[in-house]
Amino acid sequence: YEKYKNAHLSEIVSCLSDASKGLCVEGIDANTYEKQLTQADLRSCLPEDDNYKVSVNVSGITLTITPAPLTVTTSSAIKAYDGTPLTKTDGAEITGFVNRETATLVVIGSQTKFGSSVNGYKIIFKGESGASSETAKRMNYEVTTETLGELEIFDFVCKDYSFLSEDGSVEFPLPIVYADASVDEWNLSDDRLTVVGDKISGQLPFGSTDVEITATYKSVSKSCPCTIVVLGKRPACE
Repeated sequence: YEKYKNAHLSEIVSCLSDASKGLCVEGIDANTYEKQLTQADLRSCLPEDDNYKVSVNVSGITLTITPAPLTVTTSSAIKAYDGTPLTKTDGAEITGFVNRETATLVVIGSQTKFGSSVNGYKIIFKGESGASSETAKRMNYEVTTETLGELEIFDFVCKDYSFLSEDGSVEFPLPIVYADASVDEWNLSDDRLTVVGDKISGQLPFGSTDVEITATYKSVSKSCPCTIVVLGKRPACE
């Protein structure tokens, strides 16, 4: 067999590769293609050679085309709560298309309430709803790598406080922050007040003082006003 093959290999390969003989399995889209051959099919490509007696074992031919891998990237964004949706469409990218084929990447991530979520997406391929000039078919591609951004909103609410104090000393807790991590920095509009640990303390004049509290979280700041009322303690009755 080896001697016969070596003597006629180029002829056999040329014959089997001749599309006009119908012995090849062809495919374009990702799928599995099969073809069952007969002994007559194969013998037609085996040159006659009186020096060899050739037997033929027939089996089917299977061609498998797998989807090409795609990589999708979306961006991250963060803001303080303002009641409107947070979105981030710029910076999104999809790569991996072959033969200059195209599809449309649509970023659909949205976050409105405090918290975080993945900046998700969808892909529009040829013939699908919303498609226009896309040329890539969904069956021919598979997203194998995702680097998806995060949409995050943080929030906090200030409270008003009233104190009975002989000397104007006050101490009250920092606002509760709704975020995935701790605040980076607190700032107070009144320098008579300071942040110590998880509290705000200081000394204020009797009466009402308006204070603005600012929290900075991942380079994004939000401020809210509060009113601190200090009342002097009543003297004990004689």
